Amino acid sequence: MQGNYVCITKVNIYDEYGKVFAHEMLTNKGEEINFKDDTSCSTPIIIKFCELFGIDILAQNTKIIVKMGTQFKDFSRVLKLPSTNVLLAITEKDIINDHRVLLICKNLKKKGYSIIVGEYALKPGYSKILKIADYVWIDIQANSSNIRLIKSKISRLSLKCIAVRISTQAQCIEAINAGCTYFQGVLFENERALSLLEKQKIKNGN
Repeated sequence: MQGNYVCITKVNIYDEYGKVFAHEMLTNKGEEINFKDDTSCSTPIIIKFCELFGIDILAQNTKIIVKMGTQFKDFSRVLKLPSTNVLLAITEKDIINDHRVLLICKNLKKKGYSIIVGEYALKPGYSKILKIADYVWIDIQANSSNIRLIKSKISRLSLKCIAVRISTQAQCIEAINAGCTYFQGVLFENERALSLLEKQKIKNGN
């Protein structure tokens, strides 16, 4: 293919019943939304796509995750997206020693937008952003040894947890037992694995 182009791919995030809750956005290079850098699908790309084709094509009656850029340079543009269809992902780089970003997040919350933070926010020093956040993004593979501590923190803070990079049934059950309610990973490429979510929910008596 000649010329400049961007391919947007969606990765499903499922709820505890195995239904699609939201779509994670990937760029043409397959770069995932990462809470440590700015290489992923950025706000201007998403907004431009929505302007051309409408947000319904991306969201499909669910939600899309939009990663804010460093220093929130795209803050004013994100307001063009309907809050009911958008989850805003905030990177660690965005909020380090930046009170302006915290103020922007508070304003976005007032306008109905939901905020996702990475697992970095569970570390000491991030209490302010945790008070604003609605969801926390947990890499289940990288945090297997800390799962009990994570469970204690998200329960105390009443945060909704999105567990990502789930590749085995054991990791899925581990995430459910840790209190996670949303799930993403290669395990769910097999449709039969989706039934595991609801079966485990029933087993736990929820």
